[in-house]
Parts: sequence; structure tokens; C-alpha cells
Amino acid sequence: YNRLDSTNGAVKKTRKYEDDSDLEALITNLNEGNSQDSRRLYGYDNINIPATVNYLAGLVLASSQDQGHKNYYVYRDTNNTGEWMPIAWDVDLSFGHDWSNSQRYFDDDFVTDNDLQLGFSNRLKTLIWDSPELNAMFVRRVRTLMDQLLQPSSTPLAQRKMETRVNELADLIDPIGVISDADLDFSKWGSWKDGGGSSTAPSNKLRPQADRLLNDFFPNRRAYLYGGTPSCNGLGIPPAQTAQPNITIEDIEFMPSDQTQEYFILKNREAEAIDISGWQIKGAVEMTFASGTVIPAGGGDAASQYIGLLHVAKSAAAFRSRTSGPTSGQYRFIQGGYSGQLSARGETIELWDAEGNLIDTRTYAGTPTPAQLALRITEINYHPADPSPAELAQIPGVTSSDFEFIELLNTGGVSLTLDGARFIEGITYAFPPGTTLPAGSRIVLVKNIAAFELRYGAGLNVIGPYSGLLDNGGERLKLVDANGEEILDFSWNDKWYPPSDGGGRTLVLRDTATAFNDFDQPESWGISTMDHGSPASPDPSYQVHFQGWRYSLFSKSERDDPLIGMADSDPDHDGLTNWAEYCFGTNALVDDTPDNSLLSGTDGNYSMEFTRRANAYDILWEMEKSSDLEVWNTESSTPQGSPQSLPGGLERILLRSSTPLTTTGKQFFRIHATEILP
Repeated sequence: YNRLDSTNGAVKKTRKYEDDSDLEALITNLNEGNSQDSRRLYGYDNINIPATVNYLAGLVLASSQDQGHKNYYVYRDTNNTGEWMPIAWDVDLSFGHDWSNSQRYFDDDFVTDNDLQLGFSNRLKTLIWDSPELNAMFVRRVRTLMDQLLQPSSTPLAQRKMETRVNELADLIDPIGVISDADLDFSKWGSWKDGGGSSTAPSNKLRPQADRLLNDFFPNRRAYLYGGTPSCNGLGIPPAQTAQPNITIEDIEFMPSDQTQEYFILKNREAEAIDISGWQIKGAVEMTFASGTVIPAGGGDAASQYIGLLHVAKSAAAFRSRTSGPTSGQYRFIQGGYSGQLSARGETIELWDAEGNLIDTRTYAGTPTPAQLALRITEINYHPADPSPAELAQIPGVTSSDFEFIELLNTGGVSLTLDGARFIEGITYAFPPGTTLPAGSRIVLVKNIAAFELRYGAGLNVIGPYSGLLDNGGERLKLVDANGEEILDFSWNDKWYPPSDGGGRTLVLRDTATAFNDFDQPESWGISTMDHGSPASPDPSYQVHFQGWRYSLFSKSERDDPLIGMADSDPDHDGLTNWAEYCFGTNALVDDTPDNSLLSGTDGNYSMEFTRRANAYDILWEMEKSSDLEVWNTESSTPQGSPQSLPGGLERILLRSSTPLTTTGKQFFRIHATEILP
């Protein structure tokens, strides 16, 4: 119960184990006895300006007078930004009701021409009102809320949001034609006007009072704000904002010494303050700007105290701790907390307005770090086979998880220093000082060194152990370098390749040249050809599986649809099930047929040439023969030459029957693909 000028009358609601020193600092630094620049400088570094602007603008629309000297919270985001903001509380004297000395709370007269500086001043409110650029933000936000919520009088009644909302609430609280909660309340408690209100006041039942809002307050408040002369310290409400204003993306700092200190700048190139509440950053990082985010007009340079700029930071607190370049103590307007990271690889940042219009886009080239360019994960043993009896005898109590490992490869031409590189998602591990990986070499990060060496032998390039466990259901792995730059950030799913999920095989990267942003695609991975994998050495090949093909082709909803994504589904209605399309390399979404042919051999044997899925773990290929197309028998056959590799993981193969054709009767041949279960 004060004007933010004393800790007396302030009741601490949370963090009661602390003293009031942070509140005392707020009160001291916002003292109107300090210079305006001193208060502004403190405000930019310690006040959530958008939230404060939005709070004050909301009071204007509601014409809420009874606040400022009491009836408000101030909240500090202690653990994140460190910024203070106001929160509304006790708004009974709103929407036309004002306090009067004679009737106090019970004055029935509506006041609709309250000016913009509503209620009693306090040090937080005067910071905004007394600072020209912050005041410009405030009146711009008032105009935005007027246009979005109050709306001009030319708006058709059915489209007016405030009136619509009052009617919705009235219908909920006091439905017509029934004894409602509102009727029961009035019968029980009567009207407060008998306690001092005007005897000529209209009925205080809910419906008549709702009608007063609709017919008196909203039309007159609308007329005053749009057609009157409201102002704040001489600054009136501006015209409607320019559509798709000229806001540009500037000065991208994507690789500071501390990655949490990265940022970029938005510059307002208009001659008016621009409200970007609800606008979005997309592309390299993602963020939606909070309500009340307004960029004032200004030169944007040191001479203008950087007015006209908005610094969009990964972390507002980290930005203010920078030791060089833009930092705290410089009148920098900052908004922090976007998701993602500005990659040193180079990316594109996009700015979109609330209506979905692209306002600006900026691509930066980047300077990838050596680890980003060359360090890759090439094998993951996330659900190893259970220990054998011999292994249990050697290490009693050993579990399958003890045999987990992740293999990494230096795909570049120079040695990599891994000092400070670390896994920060999935598992936790920091490479120790002095860790290097020569060009073309592999290193294996293991969960349990003793268990690993028991199964794979000693002498391999092994480090560990790491903290945590690889999730048998699949999870996200994130590896960053010493600068905090993202090397890899991807997720895998155990359902892609069932033999790797406890069946004794591992996930192996099909191609070491796989792009860093394709590691979360099932087609980038395969099944190891060797039981337990091949840690510290390249796998000779890889195998594929129907489930990996299915996850690559269909979305989750499609996979769950029996008409689209199951093994026996035929989504393109060409007579081939998905299983057949997978086996023979046809397109499950296009009506097509396998490319097969029957060839006669010079020695009386017959061969079949066909296209098939290469390196399939789960397919048993057989040639079959029949004399009546009803009874089929397996025909012994052998491949002729080496299969011809085809794009898309396919191959062309020629199978020759081992027995000559008979000289009488009809004979039919076919290729049969049988599913091999894990």
C-alpha cells in the first residue's frame, strides 16, 4: 500500500527466505529525485518494459483508476531475466466506475473520459510516462489494443469483441428464462446501492448492468479514445500503425565466446513507434514477441542512446553480462529467450508479423568450427544384447546397459581437438583436456569401460564413462563443441530398426557424408551387419528394415491408418501391399509394378532378373516353381554375377534355377519374399 516508494506497506508473497534488498534497489533506482537518464538506464537493465507498457495500456482500455498507490503486484523474474514487472490486482473500480469522496465505491455514475495517465502515479509508472521513447511505446500500445479489442465505432456490432465477450459472459452467468446463479445471488445478498448508492440508480441485477456496459461505457469510451483528446505528458494516441512496417534484421552475433550471449538486432526504420506484439522470429531460431513489445522510432546509434533498436538475445541476463560490444549500462532495449541457437554454420533469420506476413529475412554465411565440419556420430549401441553367461561370470551383476557405446569419427583431413566438447542431451559427458582425434580416426565413448573391453577386447580407442543411459525407446542426443556450438542435435526412434533394440545389432550411419541436419531421418541410419556392431572400425556395410522404410515414407497418422501405413495396406491401389513395394523397390504412393523378367538359359535352366531391396535384414529371397499356379515349391537357385547397384537402396539381380526345365508340361516361376522376424 504505497507508490513504490517504500518497503513499508509491501507484503512479500514468495521467496520469503530472502530479504527485501532487491525491492529496495528497485525503489531507490526509480526515485523521481534521480535524473531521468539514471532512471532510464536502470529501467532498460532491470524492468520488463513490454510487460509494463502492456499493463498500463490495458488499464486505459478498462479505465481502471483505483491502482498505483495500492492494488498492484510487482514481480521479479529472479532466476531468469532479473527483470521487474507489474501485475494487475483488485480491479473493481473499472469499466466506468470511479471512486468518489461522497459515495466512495458506490457511485453509480459512469466515467468514460479518464485520460491515459490513469490512477495514482508510482515510480514504475512515471518511469514510462516521463521517458519520451517509453511513453511513445505506451501510447502506441494503447492504440493497438484499441484497434484489436475496443475497435472503432464503424465496426459492425456483431464483430465487436468487447461487446461479444460481455454477452458471452452474461449468457453463462445469467441465462434468460431460468433462475440463474445471478438471480440467486441477488435474492440472497440484495443490492449494494442500499448501502449508500444513489436511490435513482438503475437495477443492479446483472443483465441491466451488462446493458449499461454495452450501451453506455463502451460507446462513450470508444468515442473518447478515438475522437477525444487523450494524452500522456502531451503525447496523444497515434494513428493506426503502418501495415507491414519497415523493420530490418541487423548485426547478427552468432559466435560470441559464450554462446548464451548471442543476439541479433531489429531496427525500426519508420518514423513512428511500431508495435510487434505477437510477431514471430522463425528459421534459425524461434520466438514470439511478448505483448507490449514496441520498438520506438530513433536513430539507433550511440548518439541517440540506441533508441530505435531492439536487441533480440538468447538470454537477456547473459546479454547484460557481456564484457564487450553491446551490454548492460548502455540504454539497450533487450528481449531474450528465443529457442534454438544461431549456428556458426550460417542460417537464415525471418521476421513475421502477427498476420503472417514476412517482414524481413536475413541470411548470414557463418564460420563453422572444425568440430562442426568434421566430427560425426557413426554408430550407436543404445540397447545392447543381454550379457552372456560367460560375461556374467566375469563381471557379476553386469547388465545390458553397461555395454552401451557411441562411436565418433573425424571425417575431416586434419586432427580435431575435442577439449571442452560435450554431450548435453541424452547423456552427459565432457571430453577431457588433451583429447584429440586424428583425421579419419574413430573414438568410442562407452558407458562401462570394463564391460566394453570384456565384449570387444582391449586396445581400442575408448573413453568414458558417461553419465546417464541411452534410452532404449529412442531419444535426443545433442553434442556441442567447446564454444557451445551445436555439432549434432538429433533424435532416433527404436522402432526404425527392431534388430538394434536389444537384438544384438547397433545403429550405424549409412554414409559418413550425411548432412548434420539429416541425422534424425531413418533413412540416414541402418543396422550393423555384425552382432554387437563394430566399434572403433568402419562397419563393412549396413542392413535395412521394413520399419525404417515405413517410418521414412509415412507420417505417424498414416502409419496408424490400416488403409495406408500397415504392411498389408495398399494406399496406391495397385495390387501391391506395402510389404511388396518395400521388397521390390516400387513406389507405395504411385500405381506401378515391379520390373521383373524371365530369361531362358542356353543350358535349359531358367533365370529370373528383378529389382529388389538391397541389404535387407528382414527379407528371405526364394525362387519358386509350380506346374499349376496353386502348389508352389522352392526352387534351388544361385545368383549370376554381382548385383547391379541402383539408386534408392535397390539392386538388380539375376537368379538362375539350379535344375533344368522339364521337356513336358507347363512350368511357372516366381520370386517370393518372406519376412524374417527379429
